[in-house]
Amino acid sequence: MLTSAFSFTRLRAQFIKEVLSVLRDPRSRMVVFVPPILQLLVFAFAATLEVRNVDIAVYDQDAGRWSHELV
Repeated sequence: MLTSAFSFTRLRAQFIKEVLSVLRDPRSRMVVFVPPILQLLVFAFAATLEVRNVDIAVYDQDAGRWSHELV
């Protein structure tokens, strides 16, 4: 019986092994969890959805009465 070089079971086992290894070490935990939390805090105050002082243009190719009224 031929076995493929790639196995989801082996991949899953390796993934679990690595996750447990990271969670066991306090330094690794800090490296994994602290930067995303800091990014959430910093970007929450740095980014805003408010748009101010933006010039816009509309190019009306139809040149009809309805499109002119809409624009």
